[in-house]
Amino acid sequence: MKRLLALVATAMLTTFAFAENTVHLGAFFPIHPATLGQDGQTADLSSSGFGVNVDYTHVSDGGFTFKFDLGLTRTSTKDLWDESLSGVNFLGDVGFGWSFIHDEKMTLTLTGNIGLSVCSYNLKEEYYTTSYTGSKVLAERERKLNPITEFYFGPEVAFTYRFNKHFGAFADVGLFYATGSADYKDKAEALGNKLYERSESLDISGLLFVPKAGMSFTF
Repeated sequence: MKRLLALVATAMLTTFAFAENTVHLGAFFPIHPATLGQDGQTADLSSSGFGVNVDYTHVSDGGFTFKFDLGLTRTSTKDLWDESLSGVNFLGDVGFGWSFIHDEKMTLTLTGNIGLSVCSYNLKEEYYTTSYTGSKVLAERERKLNPITEFYFGPEVAFTYRFNKHFGAFADVGLFYATGSADYKDKAEALGNKLYERSESLDISGLLFVPKAGMSFTF
């Protein structure tokens, strides 16, 4: 048993002793053609965004690689409720894989990632309706998809080129399948009175294409 523990400890020390630890900071541009619906009734919910991404990547001397990734974007869609809408999208994932090139100048990595995406859209409209007295009154309608929660998984390829020992540039791209649900709420009010309210949970799924580029800091 002691010999086995010693072997495990030696393996761990070997993994981390000559490791490359890199932080990547840059921009990313998620593109997400998706389908929203329930019971066979579907609608297009394709979106694209622009935001900031940061990840921590560890590459062992043997090439084994793992990474933690966080991103925040401003995302928009023109397919929902025939309006151009915008929202905030948070993405976070973890990946495990291998670095096929790993030297002082460059690193080329392939990982399999699994993550979580959370987004929301909101639309408010004003219109006139007829009250019980027959007069025209101003009403407000609010429709929400909040939150849209999806799990995604798939491969990601990352390339880092170092100008010196600690500083460089990187580019990577991920292609994932995303699936989850969206809480839909639709309500209208006039003169402080509720006209109607409806809520339901809808399914959402589609591909998620995520290119990134920026700076790298190795330590």
